[in-house]
Amino acid sequence: MPENVSNEEIEALVGPDPSPSAATVAVRDFRQPRRLSASQQQSLGTAISQALPAMEGDLSIWLRGECTLSMSGVGEATAVGLFDEFTDPISILTFEVDGAQGWIVWDTDSALRASIIALGSEIPDDLEERPLSPMEQGLMTDMLGVFTDHLGELLGLKLITTDYTQTVRDFLTQHNAGSGVDLQRLFVHIDLESSAGSTTLKFYLPGILPEVHAKPAQLAQLPSHLDYVTVQLSAELASVDVSLPDLMQIEVGDVIPLDVPVGSSVLVRVEGDVAGTAYWGQHNGTTSIILKELTTLRK
Repeated sequence: MPENVSNEEIEALVGPDPSPSAATVAVRDFRQPRRLSASQQQSLGTAISQALPAMEGDLSIWLRGECTLSMSGVGEATAVGLFDEFTDPISILTFEVDGAQGWIVWDTDSALRASIIALGSEIPDDLEERPLSPMEQGLMTDMLGVFTDHLGELLGLKLITTDYTQTVRDFLTQHNAGSGVDLQRLFVHIDLESSAGSTTLKFYLPGILPEVHAKPAQLAQLPSHLDYVTVQLSAELASVDVSLPDLMQIEVGDVIPLDVPVGSSVLVRVEGDVAGTAYWGQHNGTTSIILKELTTLRK
């Protein structure tokens, strides 16, 4: 029997190591508080993803050709220390939502390439990184308006652009994160593929508040002297108007269409008034109803 057996041969004979791999644990920094639930972040990400095709259509006009957008991240961030490690040159568009600042950040090289294409020029092979000219800054501000317009409409926010910044010093001069300012931001990362190359646009949006879930209404307590009062509760599938002559000719075995789909819910009535809806079911061999929604009973 050969003694020199490789690890690959052993794995082929006995299969891969069945021991479970270590679980991945996400580290959370509690110095950066979160106020949006995971489900709300997921819902926001899904809604933004569904709006990307419309943004692609508008953006393709600026970039003079087909472009592709895809979500690469969504979550919460705090404005404190967000830009501490930035070095020149930078490319940041600042906007405001009810006085609170938000930002769109992308790399300068991609911004420069996009501005050249937007001007109708060809990107030179020997292009070197440089600051955008005032005209190019204006073009990129307008082009990024595609995102601010769509995101503002989608999220119910009014985004007003203020400055396009290319140096850390200029940015920190107008950056407002002082006392009394809401520091929480929703961050959204969107990957862009176009003739200008590949880049990631990073959005930091203020004004996104946590969902408020209304507490269910509490049923009023009845006075004790009403404990023995009975009411009529009925379930109504449908009704149909029949002329008097037709009614006089009805016989056993006649089919009367009710004009409702099979499996439709039924109206639940209390003393003739609609109090909710239900589905047909069975319980202990008897026909029953399964309540779907209650309305007037909770008022």
